[in-house]
Order: sequence, then C-alpha cells, then structure tokens
Amino acid sequence: MVTRKNRAFYNFGKLIYLNKISPDKWKIFLQNGFDKLKIPYQIDIVDKVIELTENIPYYVQYLAFELVECGLLNNILDESTLQLALDRLLNNQEDYFFSIWEALSITQQKTLTALAFESKNIFSREFLDKHRIQTTSGVQRSIAVLIHKNLIDKQQGQYVFEDPFFKKWIRMKSSGF
Repeated sequence: MVTRKNRAFYNFGKLIYLNKISPDKWKIFLQNGFDKLKIPYQIDIVDKVIELTENIPYYVQYLAFELVECGLLNNILDESTLQLALDRLLNNQEDYFFSIWEALSITQQKTLTALAFESKNIFSREFLDKHRIQTTSGVQRSIAVLIHKNLIDKQQGQYVFEDPFFKKWIRMKSSGF
C-alpha cells in the first residue's frame, strides 16, 4: 500500500517492520479469551490455532473467532471443533479463492500448488518434474507474477503464502476435497 507507486498512499510515511507477535503472547491472549467463555477447551488447541495460521495476527484472530462460534454450538473447543471452524472458514472463502485461482495461468496454478506442499529447491529439475512444470523460466515468471499479485512473498530465501488459508484451500483442492 505504501511501497508501490501506483497506490494512493505511496511513500506516505516511514516504513517500519513489525515482527510477528510471539506465540507465548498469543497463547496468553487466546487462553484468556477462551477462559471467559466458560466452556471446556483442550489446552493444545491454542497451539494448533497459532500453527494453522502460521502466527499471522489477522488469521489467528479470524480462526479463533470461527473456533469460538463453533465452540459455542458444540460446548467444547477441541480438535473436531477446530476442524469444523477451519472447514467453515474455507467454505466462506471458497468463492474468493476460486476467483483468484481462475485468474491464474496453468503454470501459475501448478507453481502455487507445488509451493503449497513444498518450498525448497523450486528451480530444480526434480521439483519441476514432480509437479509437471515444463521449465525453470516458467516457474520464475510465475513467481514474479504471484509476488506482484501479493499471493506469495519471499522470506528468508523461501517463498511463503501471504494467506495461509489459501494455501490450505489449494492443498484441499489438489487432493480432491
């Protein structure tokens, strides 16, 4: 929003990098919220929420909200309630994810699918063959487009999804739902 020339707030202010909130702080925050519900919950459910959301604040809160909604229906916050919450969340995002998916080329779709399962050695012949991608240059062009569309980002030498739920949706889609 502030780093691209074609955006309204380009160079609007000083850029600062915000680190992710530590999992320990999330645990305290989520446990306090769950305690207020006065319904039983598995203590490791908090860790699973943080893991599923890759510790990205927006997604932690989004999944936690869905989990609470489902927990109030089931009167417990456990693995099955978490799976129900995740399924509801992915179902709610289905049209959005599908519209993104349909706007991508076949090579971009293959690249994203491959990245949903692995993100190492993505330019190797083994990776290309395994994921039925023709050329390294095709992956390179796809990566550039996917970064430009804010679907993935390069962090510490690896390509990661901006939206962990889109990644999960792709994994589900590729395994036939």
